[in-house]
Amino acid sequence: MSNGLPVLLLFLVVIVIAVILLVSIYNRLVVLRNRCENGWAQVDVKAVTDWVNTLPDGPARRDAQGYLSLHMAENDPKSAADYALSLPAGQMRKSFITQVASSWAYADLSGAVSWMQKLPDDKAKQDAMNGMCHQWVQYDPQGAAAYAQTLSAGEMQNSLINSVANQWAMTDSKAALAWANQFPEGGARNLALANVTAGWAASAPQEAAGFAGALPDGEAKNRAVTSVVSSWAHSEPEAAAIWVASFGEGKLREEAARKLMSSWANDDATAAGQWLRTLPAGATREAAVQSYVQCIVSSLPELAPSWVETLTDPIQRNRQIENVAGQWLQLDRAAAEAWLVKVNLPEDQKKELLKRP
Repeated sequence: MSNGLPVLLLFLVVIVIAVILLVSIYNRLVVLRNRCENGWAQVDVKAVTDWVNTLPDGPARRDAQGYLSLHMAENDPKSAADYALSLPAGQMRKSFITQVASSWAYADLSGAVSWMQKLPDDKAKQDAMNGMCHQWVQYDPQGAAAYAQTLSAGEMQNSLINSVANQWAMTDSKAALAWANQFPEGGARNLALANVTAGWAASAPQEAAGFAGALPDGEAKNRAVTSVVSSWAHSEPEAAAIWVASFGEGKLREEAARKLMSSWANDDATAAGQWLRTLPAGATREAAVQSYVQCIVSSLPELAPSWVETLTDPIQRNRQIENVAGQWLQLDRAAAEAWLVKVNLPEDQKKELLKRP
């Protein structure tokens, strides 16, 4: 016992010293960080930006601009925004504007939104909106939704509608749906309804399906139904498949089957293929087979040929055979050539495919 006590005391002393050292190191790091932050706040932004502009085009300049955008946006977003807008058109300007908008919106959403709204309706405004959109819809969905209604029809409005509708519907589907229905008949309303139902389907697919299925026939219904199918197929593909199969034969059923296969086959090609075998011959099966083949050809090309050969439309079959052969030749040339020898395809098309490197 007497021999063990000094060893224990020595061990405890070592631990205490180690803790003291760690605390000291941590405190020094905190001080250093604060000095860096204070130092950055006192930096002559113009001098730094002028220096960055003297760098030759290349990785060093891109890295410097990326670092500059991050820290300027955190410490002086207005100066960062002005600098971003001064850059020549290109990927760096796009990235800088997006980064500034995102950081600014995180720290001061109303200030960032006010700046973005004052920009002219051009690419810079689109980039800024994309950068802040997630925060805007998360913390002020009503404001983002109202602004979307003021925009002119086009890419900028469509982009904001997509984000608002999908993101808002995940947290408050009723409010998002009421907003979507405020748009007049046309493309914006159809887009809003499609994205609301897609977001809604992520949390309550059967409710979203019931709403989409009850819409009057037309483009709005078509887009809403296919949006629900695409989302639902990732979580409950069998249930989504039953819903699709309940539609009457026609263009909506065909497009829904395409969307179902596009989502399901990417997640579970085997299960999707088993359901596909249960479909009777017809336009829906043809559409589903084409979508299934397009999904599996790059990852499971050996499964695609048997499905392609079931297509009854000769134009679509030959087109799909060319698609499968072209990709399979890149992955397993011997197997693809063996299949091409016996497949029902005009000889001149076979020869053209076999000439490909």
